Amino acid sequence: MRKSLQYHTHVHCWNTITLENGTFHCSNIHSLYLSHTRKKNERTHTSKKKTSKKTSINSNIKTGAIKCFDELIEKKMLVDPSLGYINKGVALRQLKRYDESLACFEEVLKSKPDHLQALQYKSQVLADQQKFKDAIACIDEILKSQPGNVDFLRLKINYLNVSKEHEEALEACEIALKTDPDNLSVRIEQLLAQVNLNTTAANLGSDLRVSCDWFKEKKPELNAYQNRILGSALQQVGTYLNGTSEKEKAIAYYNKAIEIYPTAVAYFNRGVNKGDLEDYQGAIEDYTKAIDLNSNDVSAYYNRAISKDKLEDYQGAIEDYTKAIDL
Repeated sequence: MRKSLQYHTHVHCWNTITLENGTFHCSNIHSLYLSHTRKKNERTHTSKKKTSKKTSINSNIKTGAIKCFDELIEKKMLVDPSLGYINKGVALRQLKRYDESLACFEEVLKSKPDHLQALQYKSQVLADQQKFKDAIACIDEILKSQPGNVDFLRLKINYLNVSKEHEEALEACEIALKTDPDNLSVRIEQLLAQVNLNTTAANLGSDLRVSCDWFKEKKPELNAYQNRILGSALQQVGTYLNGTSEKEKAIAYYNKAIEIYPTAVAYFNRGVNKGDLEDYQGAIEDYTKAIDLNSNDVSAYYNRAISKDKLEDYQGAIEDYTKAIDL
């Protein structure tokens, strides 16, 4: 059975904050601690590897930044204290101190319940804790005032997909694509939901075909992960078409799937399609590719035996039948 394809996005930033006596970017707080922590690190960890040093320095910088924010808040040096809490919460999240991070965002929301950044970052911390329903609730609060905001819709869709609420994810995709029909991130999320639903209860072959055809038309540049999702979707479209009167059109989807994400399943299913179209030699070649990728695939040996039998290669067929039985 195919495993659900999932992913989750993490975002963070530093804000510009205003002091009673001036304005500076919070990344400057890093520089306040960078020199000191680097020297300290070199004195106490000279025997460690460079990667360990870098991790230690980054941790010390974030810890120092948190102390700085605490001081700014405590001494009431900020024109808008909420930005101090926001940045402190971001730093705490980077250190995986999630409960403390949440407390910072909650502090902002006490006085500003619709604070966009506090709600967004709170949702991301909740997602880090696998509390996706609560994370989605935060995004829904934002969407009340910004119902067509594609960035927040995409974040909600992401949480829905990760929590395997794929039907709700598709509904949210439809809303987002009405505003921005060419949004690549939403299109990928839509494919992700369709692929996972198509492997469970629903039959979304025709919908997947429409989605895949968008990628064929637009030809967006994809990374390896996105190609994996698209490849899985294309393979499923091929399987869908092979069960209809359009069997001959399935091959193009299998070909593209194998081009961008070659798997034993894709080769096997293309072999089935070729066998149904009486291209037995082509089927044998694909079953062989499937076996090369998964030598324990009983069905590939069995189907290859059938194709060899059709071509009157009886000895080869017997060998494959025997192998299938042995497995």
